[in-house]
Amino acid sequence: MHAAMQARYVTVLGKDHVTAFATEVHTSSIRVNALMPRGAVATEEAVARGLHGVPAELVEPVECMAEAALLLATCAVDRTGGVFQSRALLAEAGREIRALDGRRFTEKEGSS
Repeated sequence: MHAAMQARYVTVLGKDHVTAFATEVHTSSIRVNALMPRGAVATEEAVARGLHGVPAELVEPVECMAEAALLLATCAVDRTGGVFQSRALLAEAGREIRALDGRRFTEKEGSS
């Protein structure tokens, strides 16, 4: 199976599980969402091993995932049952990526 098709398949399966669990716990005011990067996440290990062959536009810093996770953890309680792509979620919310210590982050900084 082609990688893009496989990712789509996993996303659809994941969405079903997220939606089911979100429905189950909705009356408890618990948010259940899933977050995915648009490509490779530049963790220390990934950078150390090299991201050979991964187009630069498909690499995102750890800080992007962290900021998107923070957004989902603090969103309205009715925002539940979703599968979100980190950069798209941040763009939709008009939220910028911050460094892990809260400072302004620039893509040049790279990951931790």
